[in-house]
Amino acid sequence: MMRHILGESELANATRFVVANVDTDEFIGFCGLKHIDSVADFGYFIRSKFWCNGIAVKACELAINKLSSVIDLATVQVFIAEENLASQRVAQNWVGGFLTVVLIRKKMAATIKLPPNLLPS
Repeated sequence: MMRHILGESELANATRFVVANVDTDEFIGFCGLKHIDSVADFGYFIRSKFWCNGIAVKACELAINKLSSVIDLATVQVFIAEENLASQRVAQNWVGGFLTVVLIRKKMAATIKLPPNLLPS
């Protein structure tokens, strides 16, 4: 099996970030950007035992701040399952009105662009 060793420039321009406990190095989750079919998709995942602690919101805020210097955030979409209300609340707290939130229905998607105060709570 081959392993890719990240070079200095790749680390400096990272677009996906690990979330870990600073004291124990325990993996909590990740967030960041990846391209799917030429679309910049911002996503996040936090392990369930860490939910409801504000970690997702803080991790997303930090990632968005870092990414804003290397990408036009107006081109970024956040895909959220319509039934995933918790994820919608996370996006409501940091979307800032400049990311496109795409609510995914079971087998269809509709793109909407809303300011944070109009996102479902």
